[in-house]
Amino acid sequence: MSSEDFPSGIAFVAGGSGGIGGAIVEAFARAGSDVVFTYRNGAERAEQVRARASAHGVKVEARQVLLEEPATLTAALDQVAASGRPIHSFVYASGPRIKVGYVSDLEVEDWRFALSHDSEACFTFAKAAIAFLKAHPAGADSAGSITAITSSQRFKPEVRGVLSAAPKAAIEALFMAIAKENARFGIRANIIQSGWVAAGQIGDGMEGQLNGEAMKSILGQIPMRRLGSPKEVAEGALFVSSARASFVTGATLVIDGGMHL
Repeated sequence: MSSEDFPSGIAFVAGGSGGIGGAIVEAFARAGSDVVFTYRNGAERAEQVRARASAHGVKVEARQVLLEEPATLTAALDQVAASGRPIHSFVYASGPRIKVGYVSDLEVEDWRFALSHDSEACFTFAKAAIAFLKAHPAGADSAGSITAITSSQRFKPEVRGVLSAAPKAAIEALFMAIAKENARFGIRANIIQSGWVAAGQIGDGMEGQLNGEAMKSILGQIPMRRLGSPKEVAEGALFVSSARASFVTGATLVIDGGMHL
């Protein structure tokens, strides 16, 4: 990818301090795009991502945003609008740390937490992105793109993984609606369906909720017999956001080492 694949402007990444989100921030920076990314907590991690991405010679900014509190997102987008620079790509790579458990063992509070901090947060992000792209289109031919990172559990759910799968299923339905409703405005919306990646909760064994046998079982389901890397998912997000995917909307790009087969 090169700067020619993106109009002048900014990539806006929600959840940019996470493993996949951070890789997406760096991917845009390598492609020559300035980036604004959000983080919920972990200012030190956010600064590390910002420093690495800035080394590619572009401007990278981090903003603390709580997506379940729309006012914080509005403030961040207002700052971008005030700069006079359009946003060519919005990417939702956020999501909470969730509990692993059988449906029968989960509490309704666990369910509400997962939905409010993921599918509802994504709804808030996507709605704001649509409004921004309509008001400040990135180009004459394309107002911009919106991409969400979801999970291959969407169509191959893991036992005890409903709190990951259910919110992502809602997000995918949301993005199909966004793609169909907003194509006439030059707005594209796509999904990156990520498999098991060595980052975030998977990288730390779901905070002790995954033992060695469980990980062995996971690898056995992946034809490529390995976990993916954040960079591999990021390259997919970069592609669907770029001019190379100018006729791609409402699509799902699966990056899971063949696990869906």
